[in-house]
Amino acid sequence: AGMDRENAPNIIAAILPIVVGVVLINFAKLPPIYGLGISVILCILLFYRSIPSGELVPALNEGFSNGVMPLIMVTAVVGIAQVVAQTDAFDVVKNQLLTFSSTSKVATAVSVVGITNVMALICGSASGAIAMTLDMFSEAWLSAGLDPEWIHRVVVTASGGFDTVPWNSFVVLILTMGKLDHKRSYMPIFWVSLMAPILIALLGVFFV
Repeated sequence: AGMDRENAPNIIAAILPIVVGVVLINFAKLPPIYGLGISVILCILLFYRSIPSGELVPALNEGFSNGVMPLIMVTAVVGIAQVVAQTDAFDVVKNQLLTFSSTSKVATAVSVVGITNVMALICGSASGAIAMTLDMFSEAWLSAGLDPEWIHRVVVTASGGFDTVPWNSFVVLILTMGKLDHKRSYMPIFWVSLMAPILIALLGVFFV
C-alpha cells in the first residue's frame, strides 16, 4: 500500500506502537493477542492520515499476510521438532550418544562439538540443542575432566551450526519475510550461519 510522505508520522509515533506492545505484554502481563491487537489499533489511529484514501484495508490485509504466513511456517517447523523428540528413534539416538565415551580428553572435547550439532540437527533449534545437550551430556563431560566454563562456551557456539538447516524456523522466517527462496538464498546462510559456528567451536578444542 502507498503512503503519503508529506503526512508521514514522526519517529516517536512510528515506534510508539512497538513500545506499547512490549510494555503491555511483558510488564502489564497482558495476553499477546490483546497486546498486539491494541498496538494494531494504535497504529491505525496514528498512521491513518499517512495512508492514502482507500488504502487502509489493503494495508491491513498486507500486514496480516506478512505476519500470519511466517507464523504458520515457524509453528509447523517447531511442531515437527517436538514430534520427533517424542519418537522411539529419538530415544535410540539419545542412548547411542549417551554411550559414547573416550579415554582421550581431546577426543571428548571434539565430541562436544559433534554431539551438540547432532542435537541441533534433531531439534532444529540452537536454544533447544543447548538445553537438551547440557541436560543429557554435561555430567559425562565433567567426569571426563572438561572445564564447565569451556563446555558452556563451546556448546553455545556449536549449537549455531546444524540448527541452520533449510527447514530451521528462523531460516524459513527470514526467507518468507524477504520473499526469497532457498534455491537462490540458502548458500550464503549455509556458509555464514552453519559452517562458521562449527569451525569456530572446533578451534575451541585447542583451548580445552
